[in-house]
Amino acid sequence: MKARHTLILRSLSSAPIVAMVVVTMILGVLPSLPADDAAAQGAGQYYGSKYQCPPGYDLEHSSVDDAFANCTLPVEGPLTFTIRSDDPSYQGSSQQSSGQFGWTDVPFGSRYFVAETLPPGYLEPWVYCEISQFAAGGGDFRTFYFQAPGGEMFVAGDLVNYEMTSCYWFNVAAEDHQATGSTISIEKRLCDEDYDPVAKSLDDLYQHCDAFLSGVKYTLNNDGNTERETDQNGHATFEGVKAGDTRIRELKAPSYQPARVFCQTHPSADPNVVYEQQNELPVTEEEGAWYVDTAAIEGNKVDCVWFNVPLHEGATLYIQKKLCPQGFDFSAATIGDIDANCTSPHEGVYFEVPFNSGGHNDTTNDEGEARITGLPWGPIEIHEQSTPGHSLGAVYCFSSEDPKEGFESDDLVPFKDDTSQSGYYGVHYDIPEGHDL
Repeated sequence: MKARHTLILRSLSSAPIVAMVVVTMILGVLPSLPADDAAAQGAGQYYGSKYQCPPGYDLEHSSVDDAFANCTLPVEGPLTFTIRSDDPSYQGSSQQSSGQFGWTDVPFGSRYFVAETLPPGYLEPWVYCEISQFAAGGGDFRTFYFQAPGGEMFVAGDLVNYEMTSCYWFNVAAEDHQATGSTISIEKRLCDEDYDPVAKSLDDLYQHCDAFLSGVKYTLNNDGNTERETDQNGHATFEGVKAGDTRIRELKAPSYQPARVFCQTHPSADPNVVYEQQNELPVTEEEGAWYVDTAAIEGNKVDCVWFNVPLHEGATLYIQKKLCPQGFDFSAATIGDIDANCTSPHEGVYFEVPFNSGGHNDTTNDEGEARITGLPWGPIEIHEQSTPGHSLGAVYCFSSEDPKEGFESDDLVPFKDDTSQSGYYGVHYDIPEGHDL
């Protein structure tokens, strides 16, 4: 078995509907929707289907049969539907759908509302509803075709005690509407060494996956395989993405792989993103990449956070970044002097080890610590980005089979000041070959 080696680097710096119109039609053209025993449990059911009509299509002067003949199911990209009730005990909920959606917990006896979040440039939808007294059939049966002002409809009167409501929503964009597409934004995080992210809560993931990965490459299946690469804050963005099903692919790298991915879709004008457990998407492996499947929605944004785990291939670099008092004389200082005087952690300092596969960087946390994994054995260059008002005074490094306690004077290594040209300090180090660094 080959020896294990750990490289540790210490870097020191100084200082509401108006009317409902009853219509008749051939019911055979409607798709069937499931029924369950929710009514027997004291709740009604609402099922919806979404249809997309050609731009400028005149739903107001069309029959329901014509609407079904000219509009397609499903609509391009999922849309958000929300239900609420006058029953104060009902919390309501939202669903995203590109075809069918519904609820089986609608409380009896109270008026309730179903609303669609309309994409930019879309006209108010028209809705055809079939409302049945009993979910299993029989009893009173009514149909309605109406416009939903602002994208919202409601069920009221004696209909609130009917067990089954099936509605078909028809969307149409204005003839002069110019599609701008969707935006997909990615945040890339790396989890702690030996951290098991399976079944962990989002709060726990954020706590243990606080390092951002740069240089991670992504492509989209419907964006001409245009490649994006995460920046030093772990962010990558695709703009003008065509509405529809979308596959986000992360190209494989040797030192990490995605473990958990969460994506949240929201209107582009709303900058606040709150991820929830139900936003998690399954991660699938294919040749050369990992991917998740989602959908781009016209005028909306898809925000995703990817949590990656390290792969134990190559070396790991542990960094401690300390601040020394202003004017501290490094030339005459011993390692004991440095330990005694340079005690303040230096947060927010960016480090990277540049080589082809990317993502090998980190920024120091509030304890002045950073970690870079999956480094190649042999000679490497460690870059520290200069920070305003500070200059690098000394660098200590060591590698060993097992981590040792503290640094020694012999661990002092030279560094290169290239801040005037490239904005970084550089350290060269030759890491001995080993396994599971």
